[in-house]
Amino acid sequence: MKINDTNVSFKRYYSTGIIAAIILLLFSCEKIEIDSQPPKIILIQPDNNSNFQVGNDFKVVTVMHDYVALESYRYKVYWFNDPSNVSNNPNDPVFELDESGTITLSDSAPHWEDVNFNIDIPANIRQGFYNLDIYCFDKAGNFDKVTVKLLFQD
Repeated sequence: MKINDTNVSFKRYYSTGIIAAIILLLFSCEKIEIDSQPPKIILIQPDNNSNFQVGNDFKVVTVMHDYVALESYRYKVYWFNDPSNVSNNPNDPVFELDESGTITLSDSAPHWEDVNFNIDIPANIRQGFYNLDIYCFDKAGNFDKVTVKLLFQD
């Protein structure tokens, strides 16, 4: 049996072309990563169960981190709603605060940002335990939350 040289050459070039096309497709496709990992908050201060005097302020110090891109933060202060949280002045108004801000981004990842803010405690509020919730959001909408309980009193 005689092998047709033209047929073999055609098959060889055809096979090489298919392999080359597959390799090009594999290496030319960009891998699109979806950011599903939430950012992290490291709370430096205040410590859980810290005492603060009403009419004064205190500083909150955090470090926020994300592997892709941070976007914003939010913090809330509200009454610790528990039967054990008894106040000497229950008729005074409860202190509530809900603030947010944008995190300035750099172009390089991962992102580590110092996020610090002051909280002013009004003088005539219901004294007792309050929660401080701190949130951090990344550009993909993932978030982390840290909560500490704080005592506001004279």
